[in-house]
Amino acid sequence: RLSEIVPEMVLLDMHLPHVSGQQLLHQIRADERLNDTKVLVMTADTQQGERLRPDADAVFIKPVTLEQIQMIIEHLRRG
Repeated sequence: RLSEIVPEMVLLDMHLPHVSGQQLLHQIRADERLNDTKVLVMTADTQQGERLRPDADAVFIKPVTLEQIQMIIEHLRRG
């Protein structure tokens, strides 16, 4: 779907079935069309979260509340 649209923001879980969340993150960052797309990463693995922090706009360690997600989205939209 990312080849068809340019989203403002992607909420990316690292533990997806049938696809690597880490690979998707690298594809997003390599695609010039998506340079302005904010990527919020969610993972249950603290070490993985730290490794991905340089490539993500925000990293959440699960469990994550809706309030946490809303707060960071508002912060990122304000710039």
